[in-house]
Amino acid sequence: MRGSALAVAFLSTRWQACKGQPWVGTLLVPGSRRKKASLGNKYWVAEVGEILSRYPRDIYSSFGFPGKVKNIDAAIHEEETAKTYFFVPSEYWRYDENMQSTDAGYPKEIIHDFPGIGKNVDAVFEDRGFFYFFHGKGQYKSDPKTKQILAS
Repeated sequence: MRGSALAVAFLSTRWQACKGQPWVGTLLVPGSRRKKASLGNKYWVAEVGEILSRYPRDIYSSFGFPGKVKNIDAAIHEEETAKTYFFVPSEYWRYDENMQSTDAGYPKEIIHDFPGIGKNVDAVFEDRGFFYFFHGKGQYKSDPKTKQILAS
């Protein structure tokens, strides 16, 4: 989390256009020195303290999101599977970092695959193989393999 906060601070101070905008957050993909940060339907990538020149990019052409997706609410990378989960209102997509494509069969409904956390995700992080979801005042510990809520 500390590295993500540093990336947001770096991006916010480097890009005047981004100041005061609601960052969804940053995503560190393990095994890489790159951090991804999203804002609305755009995302940026920083590597070793520098924003890469070919950014920002849109989430539509990069990740295959349809036009109805206006922004990403939360994202999490599962290191063990090299999958990144992107959460939008009521749905989520799973992106394969190795194949650089969205997995077949997505989007899926959040309420179906992660029962008990509701339709929306405000934030999520991973620790020791578990996903920790936040929605409103609720906090939920989930096992991504079994899709079970272990604690709330």
